[in-house]
Amino acid sequence: MAVLAVVFVAVAIVVHVVWVDDFLDEGHPSRSPAALARTLLLAAGSAAFVAAFHRRAGRSVSPTGTFRPGDLPRTVGVVLALALLPVALLAVDPGAFHGLSLEGGLVENLSALLCFGAGAVFAAAALRLWLRSRRNRRAAIAAAGLAAVLFLIGGEEISWFQQFLSYESPELFAGNRQGEMNLHNFATKEFENAYYLGCMILLVLVPFMAEATGRGRQGGWAAFVPDRGVLYIASVFTAYNYDMWRGPLTQLGFFLTLFILFHYVLISRGRRRAQAAVVLLVTLVTQSGFLWFGRQSVRIWDVTEYKELLIPLALSVYAILTLRRANASSSLSASSSTML
Repeated sequence: MAVLAVVFVAVAIVVHVVWVDDFLDEGHPSRSPAALARTLLLAAGSAAFVAAFHRRAGRSVSPTGTFRPGDLPRTVGVVLALALLPVALLAVDPGAFHGLSLEGGLVENLSALLCFGAGAVFAAAALRLWLRSRRNRRAAIAAAGLAAVLFLIGGEEISWFQQFLSYESPELFAGNRQGEMNLHNFATKEFENAYYLGCMILLVLVPFMAEATGRGRQGGWAAFVPDRGVLYIASVFTAYNYDMWRGPLTQLGFFLTLFILFHYVLISRGRRRAQAAVVLLVTLVTQSGFLWFGRQSVRIWDVTEYKELLIPLALSVYAILTLRRANASSSLSASSSTML
């Protein structure tokens, strides 16, 4: 069943590519029958993929994972509230929405700061895992790799402090999209899609698959695999789409997230079901809001600037929880050594 679901998703993407000239197509979302058919096909493929793991994922581990009692509802609530604010701002004041997203503005600088902060926490977690627990060496390597990637993304986000230090771009960089000191503007579409889809896989798909299959929760990867709380927090960034909605990878990431959240609504009970339902509703409302009000944007890609703020915000929470796991692992290792 899982193999068939993967095939379904692959066929949906292939058909999408056949119907459009550019696999990474961008622009105002199309409302044509063909575009709607492509969207429905990707949604069906995503639903089939999640449904393939629905029964097994129902026998899940603790949904809160490393969160302390009471932390998860508050953290998720704050992130969801922050996620809805840009939608409301775009609807009420497109000029302000645009102004905050400008180069060197508040959103960009906060994005870079969060990347650097999350990178530092992952580096600390990697060091702790490597020095204190031989069993978690693979998790330590993964955390160190993610720390390096986050430092790179943070530097790229602010063009390696070019606006702060006021230095000219080397001739090598003069030909990129904005003439700034960064690499991603040489292939903006490719970098953006890789970044967004990669984060969706890490923060949403990996924790879902870990619960569904039981793999990754034990052994060398246990300290690194995100839990369901991280998934909830990260879900909303997959709904920050307007100009990139035309691309199959964007829609695939959104629909997979949507059906994963729906799965958690079905298998949860009581307050946990309500929590999953709220995350699902906010994700759906957010994407609907951007598709509805997106034409008011001063620049059609302004929404991606906010998306690049929510991603490192989710990664920051993930980094803190990873460090908490590393500390817990170190404490257990120390206790075991003392007993021996």
